[in-house]
Amino acid sequence: MGLDSYVFRVTKPEGLEDRVYSLDEIKALGLSAYLAKYQDEPIFRELKPYCVKVRIDAPYINLQSIREAYGFGEDADVVAQCSDGTITVSERRPDGSYHRQEISGAEMREKHLVNRVEVHNAFRKERVAYWRKDYEIEDFFMEKHEYGIENTGYYILDLETILEFNSYFPQELPEEEPSETSALFYWEWY
Repeated sequence: MGLDSYVFRVTKPEGLEDRVYSLDEIKALGLSAYLAKYQDEPIFRELKPYCVKVRIDAPYINLQSIREAYGFGEDADVVAQCSDGTITVSERRPDGSYHRQEISGAEMREKHLVNRVEVHNAFRKERVAYWRKDYEIEDFFMEKHEYGIENTGYYILDLETILEFNSYFPQELPEEEPSETSALFYWEWY
C-alpha cells in the first residue's frame, strides 16, 4: 500500500433533470456521487456546497438473502469486496470460530443484489495535481486542516493555503479562491 494524494477542482453540476439516474448515467455525465445521508460526515462536509441532489437507482448487497442462503445469523457482515463484485461474508460463532463465505461476483449479480433509489449528492471533479507517496505534501495538508485528514475525505483549499503550498513545493497549484460553484480540494487514498 501507499499514499496517493490529489488536488481536484470540484464544480457544482448544472442542468441535471429531475428524474432517476442509473450509476452508469452519472458516470457518463462525468459526475461523482455519494449518499446524501452522509453529507454531514467529516469526509464530505466541506464538499456539500458544491453538490446537487440527484436520485440514483443503484444495486445494494442483500444481506438477508445471503444470510438465508448460507446459514448466517444477524451478526454476519461483508468483510471484503473485490472489483469484480466478489465478496466475503463473515460472522463470529458463539464458540469463537468464524463462519466465512466467499461469494462470486456472478452469484452476487444473479441472486444477492437489490436495486434501490436513493438521494445522492452529485459533483464534478477534475484532477489538478497528483503525488505518489509524497509524505511531505501529506504533512503540509494535514497541518493546514484543523481536525486532520481522513482517508478519502474532501478538504477545501483556500487561497492562502494554495499560495503557501506554491511557495514550498515545485509543482504549483492554480491560484484560485473558492467560489459559489467551484473550489480546489485536497483528497488522499492510502
